[in-house]
Amino acid sequence: MNNMIEMFVSGVAIDPTNNMPIIILKNSDKKKTLPIWIGISEASSIAMKLVGVSAQRPLTHDLIKSVAEVCRARILEVNIDSFDKNTFFAKIKIKWKRKTFLIDSRPSDAIALALRSEVPILVAEEVIKQAATINITEAEDKIKIFSGVLKDLNAEDFSKYKM
Repeated sequence: MNNMIEMFVSGVAIDPTNNMPIIILKNSDKKKTLPIWIGISEASSIAMKLVGVSAQRPLTHDLIKSVAEVCRARILEVNIDSFDKNTFFAKIKIKWKRKTFLIDSRPSDAIALALRSEVPILVAEEVIKQAATINITEAEDKIKIFSGVLKDLNAEDFSKYKM
């Protein structure tokens, strides 16, 4: 397997060129950065977890975590392991009884689940090299603005939007 680097969610922002959410991953020394464009539902789920807001009813990622717990399976980590034609691919590593399973996932779902399960997000070094770069300073400025808006929201604000 590729060399894997643990990365952390630095923030969620909106790409001003296409109004799509972006999640920014960084390694511990902040020298490696990986932007991933994601869907609005996943962005909301990730952002809610980052700012400590919970939904009145379980979101999909909460449900998956609960199902794993009831089945006595452990979510061990998530891996973003390949990048092809501008698409990232991920796997969720789960242990059930004495077996370990790798379950195919979109990176955004895997990251949302990793945050809820408090497990590592590992990215293949090759993926980081292959992925397109963006203007990280500009994205980080937008993350600060977006984070300020998120801190002023509560669970009722999220329920206004139908998905």
